[in-house]
Amino acid sequence: MENVAAKHGNDPDFDHPFFEKVANLVREGDQEQLIREKVPLKLLRLTPAAQDGMVLIDFPYEPAEAELLEEYRGGLNAFVHVSLPDEVLVDIEETKIVCADCSKTYYKDDVRSDEHGVRIDKHLPEDGFCYDCGSTNLVAGSDPMRFERDLEIYQSKKDNLLSFYNDLGLLVDFEPRHGYDDYEKLKRSIQYTIKH
Repeated sequence: MENVAAKHGNDPDFDHPFFEKVANLVREGDQEQLIREKVPLKLLRLTPAAQDGMVLIDFPYEPAEAELLEEYRGGLNAFVHVSLPDEVLVDIEETKIVCADCSKTYYKDDVRSDEHGVRIDKHLPEDGFCYDCGSTNLVAGSDPMRFERDLEIYQSKKDNLLSFYNDLGLLVDFEPRHGYDDYEKLKRSIQYTIKH
């Protein structure tokens, strides 16, 4: 929804009065009205990419959003919660590099925590060219203030959200202790839990 707010007024495809209303509600922070008017569902219905399935990142964030999302095409097939201890997340954030042209995220250093059994190898193009778009515009991607705020919000809301999806039998709770090397394990966990 923040994407709609950012594009309204800057992209002619988002000049419709509906998008203006969404942008205003997002800017006002009126989460209750967004849910009451079922804005997330309306946006999904308008998005061609969502017609055959989708992966949502950082949504739903609230149980009310989760309940609303269950109305869309029979609800989610799985809710994947990928988590690591806070101190490991902070270490990952501090080593983050982002392609300024396509937003692909990389990590310039290994992240290790013997205490938590975590080993995540650096992930950065050796030749300096972004794997996705070929750009050399790779910049520091850490925003410690925003990260700290987001982590606090996440910690305050996660238990209710995880409980909601666990009760539905849709929760895949996974700790990627070896970074990208855990992809196959995560994929199997999702396939085992998926409802459709």
